[in-house]
Amino acid sequence: MTPKISDNPAPKRNNIEPNEIIEKLIVNKYLLMDEDHSELHDAEDFSNLLNACGRTTNGSLGIAIAMGDRKQAFEQAKESLMNYKKSLLTALSWIDENKKIQEKEYIQYFFGEDVISENIIGTISSMLILDEGNKLDKEKPLFGCALRLEEDVYKISGRAHEKIVSRGVNLSEAIREALVLSKLESLGGGHPPAAGTKVPSDKINIFLENLDKVIKKQLKL
Repeated sequence: MTPKISDNPAPKRNNIEPNEIIEKLIVNKYLLMDEDHSELHDAEDFSNLLNACGRTTNGSLGIAIAMGDRKQAFEQAKESLMNYKKSLLTALSWIDENKKIQEKEYIQYFFGEDVISENIIGTISSMLILDEGNKLDKEKPLFGCALRLEEDVYKISGRAHEKIVSRGVNLSEAIREALVLSKLESLGGGHPPAAGTKVPSDKINIFLENLDKVIKKQLKL
């Protein structure tokens, strides 16, 4: 007997479409042929190592590695990568354990205080908004604020989940409009899901209030 093929679509799992699961299982992988027997054979590993050097103010190590150093600079860079990963884990745990995410009606935000530096505030914001497993409200964009003491300004890193970008949220435009409303001349920009700027510390509250208004307008609420 020939088995009957069901006309019913495959069931969703945890509210995720089957085709979304398949797309996440199939990824492009880029391998560097000259690094065939190296820990840097995978281009993503190479990229992560260079990124860690930059984020930990060890740019010279990244340059040395890119120029071919696989000895002292490489070992130091691996230590930088380990420290970088530890700093990210520490920051995420600190935010979660101390409930640092604050909310307005249409945005959410957090201050890095003396735990999260401006070098990683954007990475932390991205990790939080992209993590489907946490309790963060994906219907609101997230803005990380890290104080730059030497200038007395906050570095702002905004991130928005794709579900609200598809509804019209554009963080690059939102930040620029909020700056104008706050009577600030700081430059701001980026892309719809990720953008940033810097704001004087004494203007941060009014800036966040104006961001809330702009996002409300973008969502047409």
